[in-house]
Parts: sequence; structure tokens; C-alpha cells
Amino acid sequence: MPPKRKASMTNNKTKKPKTIPKKKSTVAVATHLYEEWFQGYADNDTDLGITPEGMQRFLTDMGANLESIDSILVAWKLSLGRMGYISKQEWMEAMENWNVQSTDQFKSMLPIWQAELANDEVFRQLYLYTFAYAKTTGQKSMDVDIALVLWDLLFETRCAHIPKFVEFIRDVRPVKVINKDQWSSLLDFIKTIPYNLEGYDSTLSWPVLFDDYAHWRKQKDL
Repeated sequence: MPPKRKASMTNNKTKKPKTIPKKKSTVAVATHLYEEWFQGYADNDTDLGITPEGMQRFLTDMGANLESIDSILVAWKLSLGRMGYISKQEWMEAMENWNVQSTDQFKSMLPIWQAELANDEVFRQLYLYTFAYAKTTGQKSMDVDIALVLWDLLFETRCAHIPKFVEFIRDVRPVKVINKDQWSSLLDFIKTIPYNLEGYDSTLSWPVLFDDYAHWRKQKDL
């Protein structure tokens, strides 16, 4: 008889597979980074999240010009609902949507967003968003002084009408607030009515504010 083979160790004892520790999921890691990033700007003395002071630091860190359209542009891209504030939910959703995890990553997107504003439809969306963003929560209208500042920021040198329109409101003070119709109609007005007001018809359905502006311009130009 052939000699019996020695029993193999593997036959006597089954090796258990090594347990590999589970790594944190990518989502969990990203969520943690978003939260830490948020806390760096949040006001820890309140439950308001990021307040105007923290918002200013965030905008400065990402290279935004605080005296330009940049601050409104960033707010629009983050889908913020209240001027100067960012809630934790808004922050988390925005950073997940844009898939960024640091200020440097976010900073690289600003020039792209700025370039998009050359498209009239993109600018229009931003302009219409600004009314809801800037007006006081619960109010249907915007304080006229806030509107004046925003028009300067939004249009800058984009339209010759705006400096004169702003001058008219500051000098004459025809209204105390700007309603949604006046705000949205201004964009249509400056796109369809030439600077010299040629062809302007006060019998058309423009807000009365624009009739007053046209009359003031004609008086000023006499």
C-alpha cells in the first residue's frame, strides 16, 4: 500500500478571510468637508448660519469684488434666498450641486460665471432673481434706495439709461419702493427704448414711473 499523505493544514483548518475595514463613503467624506468649510464662515453665536460678516469673508476669499455684480452673481449660483445670509442647508446643497470642496475650487468658477453674463438671457435670469433675493422677506416691494444700489452694481457700464434713471429717482424721489413690475419692466425698457427716447409712447403699458422718467429727461434736455 502506498504511504498515506499527511493531512494538509488547509484540510484541517479553514482560513478565515481577512476583514478589510470599510472606508468612509465618498459622500460621507464630502459632507464632512462641507460642514467644516461652512463652520469656518458661520456665526456660531446664532442659528442663522453664515451672516453678512461671514458672507463678506467668503466672497473675499473666493476673489469676488464686493463693489461689483460678483456678490449677486455668487448668491444666484448658490440659489440663496436672503441677501447676506447662507443657511446650512443652502450651503450643503450648493456645494454638492457644484461638486466643490474648497474655496480654491470655488474661486476657479467665478471667472466662468462672469463670462456667462455676456449672454443676454443669462443676465436676464440673474436680474430677475435679484428682486426676490434683495427685497425684505415677506414684502412685495423693494426699498428704492436698495434698488438704486443694485442697479449700479448690475448694470455698471452696461447701459446708458441706468445712470440717468438712477439720477432721476435720486433727484425727484417719485417712489419710496420698487415693485416687481417696475423692476422687471426696466430691463425691457432699456432694451427697446433708445437712450434719446425716440419713439417712446407714454400711452403704451409701461409703468407710470417710466413715463415720469421720460418727461424728466425731456425737461432736463431742454
